[in-house]
Amino acid sequence: MIYSLLSAIDRELCSAPPKGIAVKNEIEEKLRRLLKGDQITDEPKVTYLLAECRKLFEHDKSLRATFPTLEFYCNWALHTQLSRAGAQAFLSKVDPILTMNGNFDQAQHDALHALLTLETFRLELRTLLGQIGADQSVCDDQGKWMSFLMLYSHVVENSELTLERTAPANGAAMLAVKRVTIRPIRSADLAEGAARVFPMVWMIEYEDGRVGQFDLSDLGLFGATLTLFDPKSQAATVISSAEKAKL
Repeated sequence: MIYSLLSAIDRELCSAPPKGIAVKNEIEEKLRRLLKGDQITDEPKVTYLLAECRKLFEHDKSLRATFPTLEFYCNWALHTQLSRAGAQAFLSKVDPILTMNGNFDQAQHDALHALLTLETFRLELRTLLGQIGADQSVCDDQGKWMSFLMLYSHVVENSELTLERTAPANGAAMLAVKRVTIRPIRSADLAEGAARVFPMVWMIEYEDGRVGQFDLSDLGLFGATLTLFDPKSQAATVISSAEKAKL
C-alpha cells in the first residue's frame, strides 16, 4: 500500500511542470481571467495588469528582448522614480523631440511618434496577450485603448523618469532634459465639447530650471507643440514641431 502510494506520488511529480513553468502558467492564467470581458476599468487593474506582465519577464528573460518597450512602461507604472537602463535608453531616444532639436527622416519620425504616442507600447502589449491566449480587445478597440491610456497616465502621473547624466544643452532653445513624466488631461482642462485623441501630455523639467509641456496633436507627433515656461522671467513660449528651426 505504501509502495503504491509512493509510486503514485512519483508519477505525479514527474508529470508536473517545473516550478518556473508552473508559475509562468499561473501568471498567464491570471492575465487571461483579468482580460476576459471589460475588466480594465480603473487604475488598480491597470497596475495589476502591468505587474503581472513584468512577472512574466522575470520568469522568462527571453521576453525582455522581444518586448523592451512594454517592459519599460511596466517598470514606469511600478516605480515612483525610474533611472535604470530602460529609462536612460527611452530618454535618449526621445531627447531630440523634447528639446526640439534635430531633423528626422520618415523612419526616425515614425519611431519617435510610436514611442511618444505609446503606440509601440500598444503593439507589444497586444502581441504578448496574443501569445498567451488572452483577450486583446484592450489594444484592438480604440475606445478601450484611449481609456487605458488615460488610466495609465494617472498611474504614472507622479512617477519621474530621471536622466543619470546631464546631457549638454542643445538645439536653438538650448535645452537639456533633466526629468520627464506624463500628466493626464483632465476634463476640467478641456474646452467644452473638446476631445483629445491622446489623453495625456508630457511634462519636462530642464537643467536650467525651465519647464516644458509637450502636447501631441490629434495626429500625434506631427503638429505637436512644446510650451516652455521660465520661472525666472515668468515668460512662456510655444514652439511647434514645424517651427523648431525658426527659434
